[in-house]
Amino acid sequence: MDSVSVTWGEARRVQEAGPQQAWWPQGEQPQWARVTPSDLIAVTSQDDDADAVELPGLWRLDAYDEERELVTYELCLASVDGGPAGEPTFVCHDAGAVVRFRDDLTFETGDDAQPLVAWFAWLQRRDALMASEPRSDEWAGDDVDSQLERAEADVVAMGEQTALLSVFDSVAAIREWVARLSPKPLVPFEIVAFDAAGWLEAKRAQDEDGLLHQYHETSDDDPSQIVVKWLAVKPDVESAQTWFTTADGGVGSAYVWGYSEGGGQVSAFAVERALAWGEVAPFVADEFADDVPASRRWIAVRAQGMVSGIAVPVEDSFVTVSTDADGASFVFRAEEAETSVARRRAEQDFRLKWARWFNTDEELTRDELARGVGAVEATMKELA
Repeated sequence: MDSVSVTWGEARRVQEAGPQQAWWPQGEQPQWARVTPSDLIAVTSQDDDADAVELPGLWRLDAYDEERELVTYELCLASVDGGPAGEPTFVCHDAGAVVRFRDDLTFETGDDAQPLVAWFAWLQRRDALMASEPRSDEWAGDDVDSQLERAEADVVAMGEQTALLSVFDSVAAIREWVARLSPKPLVPFEIVAFDAAGWLEAKRAQDEDGLLHQYHETSDDDPSQIVVKWLAVKPDVESAQTWFTTADGGVGSAYVWGYSEGGGQVSAFAVERALAWGEVAPFVADEFADDVPASRRWIAVRAQGMVSGIAVPVEDSFVTVSTDADGASFVFRAEEAETSVARRRAEQDFRLKWARWFNTDEELTRDELARGVGAVEATMKELA
């Protein structure tokens, strides 16, 4: 953001108005909230009205971050009238570093200068999500004894990360993001730029217009053989929504799943919306071509050495990369963004509603147990 400054006098007047001024949302806080407006602590400001200062800190707030660490955030005044309806805007700092204002469902970034209410709701919601995770981790630790204890109990490491694919401006950036997932899968993903339009034109020239998607998996009887389970009709490659549409009009996803036993060879796999890599190979490149607009960019993905992969449009696609079993099991999943956001919002709202029930470190009261059981019974009656 551009460098801005206000006087200490302006900052003090905003602070004296308090966080409960007219633009603060009225009503009770959500039932899942652990952080409330009363947790905002005023930061001492100076008295000299004439001195212009950059981003003076006005409030502090202790809340959990996405790593489940308790962090003291500082909310610094960016403008006295820069927000909607002329309210003050703030920048959030964590240990002096600017916190990026990013939607936790769409992963889209906004202006880092936001009204105080926007920052508070953002921090409050993330803190509440962490309330659904247990604070203690009996299997934590990087020392030898901890690692041996996990091995004896067959406790394995896993990881997952999700992103909106269009935030990356190159294939290299996508590869770097996937590589940051820890632990790394034993078999790395191969990610390349894909000329989807050229591939489709070649398919149509061969009179293969229509049945383009396949489902591939390894045979239980002979892992070297591929079983084709079903085909789905796909008429064009215009968008994520049409690419992920199934034959019966539903919206699905595409994924590469693989498993490796003790080495770099895939011993079992399944690929939804699979493309034979031999057909894809003539239309791939290491990087996007300069003359291809962002709206027409595609990638192709497979686990290294696999005979099948998937094609994913960069625009309007969410991708999730996950590993399990210490990296032996790995998944690259893509889905249409609008569908993914709706599902993620429903999942998040459910987790927020039942946050204390999810957290095994929390001891529920009798009243909470009774209300929870009553809510479940009412829901079951509605569904019956």
